Amino acid sequence: MAPSRSFSWILLLCFFLMPGDRAHAQQDDPFSKKFQWQFIDNAYSASLPACQPLRVLVKSYNEDNSTHGTPPYYMFTLPAGGTPRMYPIGEKEDDLRWKLDFPVGTELMLTVLDANSSVGGISPRLYTSVPGSTTSCVKERDSPSNFTITANVTDTLNTCDPWGITVSGGVPPYMFTLAAVGSPVLTNVTSETDDQDTLTYINRADPDGQLLVAVSDVTGRFASGTPMVNTSGSKDYNCTGLVTTFGNSQQIKQQQQAVAQSAASKRQKKHATIGASCAVVALLLIVGALFLVRFLKRRKARLLGTDVDALPRKFELASPTTMSSSAYTNGDRPQTPSSSNFPSPTHRTTTTTTTTTTDSLPLSPLRKASHLHQQSRTSLREANVPQVERSPSGELYMQHRDGGGMNVVRELPPPYASPVAPAKLPRGAAAPAIKR
Repeated sequence: MAPSRSFSWILLLCFFLMPGDRAHAQQDDPFSKKFQWQFIDNAYSASLPACQPLRVLVKSYNEDNSTHGTPPYYMFTLPAGGTPRMYPIGEKEDDLRWKLDFPVGTELMLTVLDANSSVGGISPRLYTSVPGSTTSCVKERDSPSNFTITANVTDTLNTCDPWGITVSGGVPPYMFTLAAVGSPVLTNVTSETDDQDTLTYINRADPDGQLLVAVSDVTGRFASGTPMVNTSGSKDYNCTGLVTTFGNSQQIKQQQQAVAQSAASKRQKKHATIGASCAVVALLLIVGALFLVRFLKRRKARLLGTDVDALPRKFELASPTTMSSSAYTNGDRPQTPSSSNFPSPTHRTTTTTTTTTTDSLPLSPLRKASHLHQQSRTSLREANVPQVERSPSGELYMQHRDGGGMNVVRELPPPYASPVAPAKLPRGAAAPAIKR
């Protein structure tokens, strides 16, 4: 039979009167678990031939045959990526027939409804349309429509994950119908206001199956582009704190943009922080490498003795004690307080240059050059100090060494001779005459 628009409209009005099921149907739901259905001739095949009448059997949901559906019955088809269709299939439970008219290759999720919109359960698998004995009844894919539905996830949806469904076009309010393979019921959720065009559904479908959503407006028309996902995850359907909600697509888009901008800003700050840290670390490594190279060079120079101490030194002035001690020669420094500061008249002077050397002392290479320089200055000062000597007659002489050092100091003759006492003449002898 061809799908009836009047039947579809009446059935959708019944959908609006059904309670919105947020997860699985409750046991006391009067619209669920009344009856069940199956194909008689092709019960276990996943492929359905097009344009060939398929026999459908409806029976009680309970084994005691205590519950039944209310005729007439309808086949509700949900094609993945297409537009749902509704077909009347008859009134007798054991004599119901349906003819598939979807294009070859279409994946379908099927369910049977009765006159009260009770659901006989979703097909346990997806069916695929294949060519039959004829394809004359096949209707080409629906023409483009301004009433569409899109989803933010189109591949795999985990348990308790949010699934965003957005509607464009149609006449609000909208009814969202969710179906999962093997589920005994359909989940219907209706928007409350006209500006609510987005549904965020918390997935509570069984894992390892398929879940799709269809949307219809207040006129009973279905939106095209029915999305379908594969379900995955655990069988814990509590999803504590998560609820299915409606919203406005523009507001949600603005919120998503704000979240994306915030995330981008955080990433930029993170990258800037990482870049600055890397620059600081690189600078520290370069400075450390320079100090290490300089330290190794100086250490090598000290070990080889090639490190010249070129640091400026404070000029050292000779103390009076040093000057007075330098005026003595041959180590004639007074030994006791009673000693005379001058040599005795009979003291024989010999000039001996005393030089203190430090070559035999263990000096570090860093201090050796400076010490030798200081020693040479001390020797030069001692060489310029005048030597004080006394003649046999008691006069003092100072010998300068401006012209260079001398090993022997020769004494100069006195400027005059000491008076000689006249000899005693014999009595009566005349004194000798003095020549002038």
